[in-house]
Amino acid sequence: MTDGYDDNIEPVSPAYQVFFDVSPRQRSDKDTTYSMGIYIIAEQRRAEVSFLFSAHSFAAAEMSGLYAAMNVVKQEGLLADAVMIAGDNHHVLSFPETRKPSSDKHAKKVANKIVALLPKLPNVTFKWVPREENKTAHGLARRQLHMKGQTASPATPPPVEWSQPTLVTAKTEEVAESPLFSGMQVTVPAKSVREVVEGAKRYFVDLDTCFCTCGQSSCSHLVMALWQEYQMQRDMDLFK
Repeated sequence: MTDGYDDNIEPVSPAYQVFFDVSPRQRSDKDTTYSMGIYIIAEQRRAEVSFLFSAHSFAAAEMSGLYAAMNVVKQEGLLADAVMIAGDNHHVLSFPETRKPSSDKHAKKVANKIVALLPKLPNVTFKWVPREENKTAHGLARRQLHMKGQTASPATPPPVEWSQPTLVTAKTEEVAESPLFSGMQVTVPAKSVREVVEGAKRYFVDLDTCFCTCGQSSCSHLVMALWQEYQMQRDMDLFK
């Protein structure tokens, strides 16, 4: 164990999981503004980025989501390790394998760019996931629609913001005794590791297995992590 990290916590496999989602400002091809949310999960750090972009059709916007995620992988230099790119649009996520053309002419142009980029990302795989497993990227995209944010191109997304998963700053007693926690149902994302800060000490909680580096089978750190997970899910749901 080093600096609070425990070797018994199962590492993320593949090394990086990149989730993306696209949301329209209005479901109309007359409005060309869309928002993008991208969320990256690594073993003990996370990254996110969201931005507004333009597309001439909803089909092209959805395809641009995949293109942007691929460009993030390239820009961040995640080329040596295995990377999984995931989203909840089945047609888009199957395109790199099927190369099935879209009937939308604008989406076809983006698809051609994806095909050209594929050889530069030999360690990337693509996976469709249900919306429930893509909530964070979806929340980032929806939140961006309500903010005055940056506009960018899917070909050159803004730099992602990396951080360790530090969610807790309150004292143990303040969270553990909170009546709001009683009876709450918490949605736990896969491979979800949270850092819990308690005074000068920090612990890591794996919400998948309810394992904490403090070594206790049931501890207040787990309660704190679950409470913070609930708060995050609640905030994301506000922008649905």
